[in-house]
Amino acid sequence: MPAAMFLSDADLLAAIPATLGYVPDDSLVLVAATARGDGTARMGPINRFDLDTVVRHPRYVVAYLQQALSEKPVMRLIGAVVHDNTDTGYLPYRTELATFTQWLHDHGFTNTELLHLPGFTPGVTWSCYEVESHTGTLTDPTTSPMTTHVIALGNRVYPSRTEFLQQFLPTPADTRGRIAALAEPITDEVQQEELADDRPRLRKRLDRLDDAVTAAASGQIPTDEHVIADLLAALSSLRLRGIHLTQAATTAFLRHDGISAAAIFAKDPRPT
Repeated sequence: MPAAMFLSDADLLAAIPATLGYVPDDSLVLVAATARGDGTARMGPINRFDLDTVVRHPRYVVAYLQQALSEKPVMRLIGAVVHDNTDTGYLPYRTELATFTQWLHDHGFTNTELLHLPGFTPGVTWSCYEVESHTGTLTDPTTSPMTTHVIALGNRVYPSRTEFLQQFLPTPADTRGRIAALAEPITDEVQQEELADDRPRLRKRLDRLDDAVTAAASGQIPTDEHVIADLLAALSSLRLRGIHLTQAATTAFLRHDGISAAAIFAKDPRPT
């Protein structure tokens, strides 16, 4: 069972880049502290939104959070308002974020705290929107326990969201064409194995899929086009895809502590 987390606000803020996988800017990052059942809390799902979206469309953000957190035992929401304003006497979007916080309260999130953070440089001052005296300095994100954990898994923290997203850009069309040509005959083989109920062969394909997902969770992505084609062909099978997705989710939860598992499950393309 994942251990309870006892993080100060400064430590929690410092953990954000490693949890997201990149250093955010002009963002609202909401961290849900969820109940464990014994009165303690742990770090739950994390969602990032463009700050402009929160200011202009607060209802959309609240509606999304209701959906995303409806089945979570949320005890508290901690929000990091990442904006490069350094004037602690004039926190950005104070009026608009007060409206947003009220919307959260009206929809069941009654324990919410927003903290302004001008950036992730160690030692910068963070400030609370509601309690003027609640302020402090950011600990070094590069030495936070979360960063250490992520690096130990073989992952990295990108300096910006733009650089983070580069890893998900489509490969060139000629590369995709070569892989598709390689996958086509293998897909036919998979279909024949399904029709024949050839469980030993299908089991081997499932094992290769699981090994690939486990390796990817540690940052090891396949580069050989034949290997990629084989994996894609296996995923053409509805049976393998259904079994594999269930198995992969269970494995991810069992192999990671509550912090990293929450990070995996929180990577929804809509808010991030």
